Amino acid sequence: MEPIGAPAVTKGPTPPAQTNALQKDYNEDVRYYTTKQINDGITFKCIACEFSVNTLEFDHMKGNRRTQAAAAINEHAKSLHSSQLRIVAPLKRAAGGGF
Repeated sequence: MEPIGAPAVTKGPTPPAQTNALQKDYNEDVRYYTTKQINDGITFKCIACEFSVNTLEFDHMKGNRRTQAAAAINEHAKSLHSSQLRIVAPLKRAAGGGF
């Protein structure tokens, strides 16, 4: 029960148009890798070089493997490609960006 005078809270999914726009902005701003499903895992590949990591390389006891792989590939990109990432990311994605 809500207290008298409390603002109404509307629950429900975010409208699709807003969700898609937010995801698009996120991908354009911070995603510097591509992913590819392989056997039992996912390979994350840097878009600026040939470096890649696989979710199977990480310990599930330390948390979600996908999260660990994404963090590792982002750290790689930040430490080795920080000066070129804003330029490379849109160009690679426009050209297909996959493996």
